Amino acid sequence: MKIKVKPEDFIVREKLKISFSSDGPYEVWLLKKRGTTTLDVISDISKKNRIKLSDISYCGLKDRHSLSFQFISAPKGAIKKTRGVNYELIPSGYLHRQVLPSDLLYNEFDVVVRDVALPEDIVLKEIEHLNRYGLVNYYDEQRLGSARHKKGFVAEEIVKKEYKKALKLLIATPSKWDSGKIKRFRRCLEENWGKWIPCLSLAVFEWEKRILNFLVGREFSKSTAKKALSMVDPNIMQLCFNAYQAFIWNETAAKLLLRYFAEDELIKVPYIYGKFYFYRDIEDDLLKKLSFIEIPTISPKLKLKGLLRDVIQEVLSERGINSLDELRSHIRGAIFRSHKRPFIVRTEIFYEVEEDEMYVGKKKWRLKFHLPSGSYATLVIKRIFHKEM
Repeated sequence: MKIKVKPEDFIVREKLKISFSSDGPYEVWLLKKRGTTTLDVISDISKKNRIKLSDISYCGLKDRHSLSFQFISAPKGAIKKTRGVNYELIPSGYLHRQVLPSDLLYNEFDVVVRDVALPEDIVLKEIEHLNRYGLVNYYDEQRLGSARHKKGFVAEEIVKKEYKKALKLLIATPSKWDSGKIKRFRRCLEENWGKWIPCLSLAVFEWEKRILNFLVGREFSKSTAKKALSMVDPNIMQLCFNAYQAFIWNETAAKLLLRYFAEDELIKVPYIYGKFYFYRDIEDDLLKKLSFIEIPTISPKLKLKGLLRDVIQEVLSERGINSLDELRSHIRGAIFRSHKRPFIVRTEIFYEVEEDEMYVGKKKWRLKFHLPSGSYATLVIKRIFHKEM
């Protein structure tokens, strides 16, 4: 089973709750991008138009390996250059404010799954189960971007005041998911940790250069590492904290599900930090009960009680954190922002199946469905085709 063989195999379109007007202080653009990340495009737009990154707003991040259509906004007249190597901007209207993540109603997906060997009746049965019962709303691996090297979490080390380790995880731990330039920079630091000058010319981002220039000539201590972490781009640091929240949420959801099912009753799908557990058949009363559960992402200000409190505390204890109150970074701008996330997500999948022109003798499935903001199409694919993983 293969997905994202080419960007056109994974199409995502944003659907917003709001309408645009014919004039206003903020201009809205439909961003069509192919084979690149939202943040890379935003950075390129900023440079080409000589505007601040903070002048550009968007509803969500879209996968690099996709053809995606999403909305961005900027002050009226700020964007004049509307094309890049792998993106274009299409004028869509105006608003009295910037677009916000809360404006996103849902994402619409059109996904091709290739090289499928499973018999059609098995795939159809899995689709039927998913359409009827939904699935656990885990964060998929994309959300764990800063930790996809499988060596730990920047935010966790910051919380534990292990600032030197946190910095090394962030800038000197390469991942197979990194682009070529980023990988070269991180490998250089990995091999020359403590010797900053040889790697300075390889730094990709300005914040990385600032950190290395700051470290040159200084003793590498806990306090200098902490100061260096305060120089990280705020958006990057927020992604690190989001990744850790996602991991704790996933662990909480898995343990919660195991309160209602024996492990051998569940579908198990491996991912980089453990297993996703999914139910297949479920009693209507239990499904109704679970559908009302919302699991919050962790923060020190979170107030919990009952089963959720116990499960989240169990997960944190396993990570060496004794209480939610310890989730304080002591680094400016590095904070946990909590929000509630539904335990169960529901969707309706429409499908077509035909011979795969790219993999002779195999089938390809085209699946069309939509998901609320923050839910992952790749998770739907893993749930349906888990027998091929």
